[in-house]
Amino acid sequence: MIKIFNSVALGKRVKHFRKRKGLSQAALSRICNTSQTRISELERGNISLLNIYKLSCIAQALDTNLDELLCDSLEIFSNNKNNTVSIYQMKLEKLLTTLEKEDVDFYINTVQSLIKYKKQIEHY
Repeated sequence: MIKIFNSVALGKRVKHFRKRKGLSQAALSRICNTSQTRISELERGNISLLNIYKLSCIAQALDTNLDELLCDSLEIFSNNKNNTVSIYQMKLEKLLTTLEKEDVDFYINTVQSLIKYKKQIEHY
């Protein structure tokens, strides 16, 4: 059987958005007309098949969309040994094509500086 999505990554994102929204599993399950057990299983990554309608309902209840919930869950977008491109890389590449070279250079330097700064503060 071919695995299409990473259920653990999906579960983490659902939990993240649920907590950000300030909802309990019980509240989310009521909004989406599903069981709290099902929400718990989803968040733990114990789901092998998904009802896209139910997942869409969960996304809507969490004030997000399917793209955000699935962006690092779909195997085609995950960074794995096959060197597939992440959804974030694709979004960034699309955005960069709209900028002038000087703007791209500026943002590259800014990101490099942020990474360097982050590494410095991690060493303290």
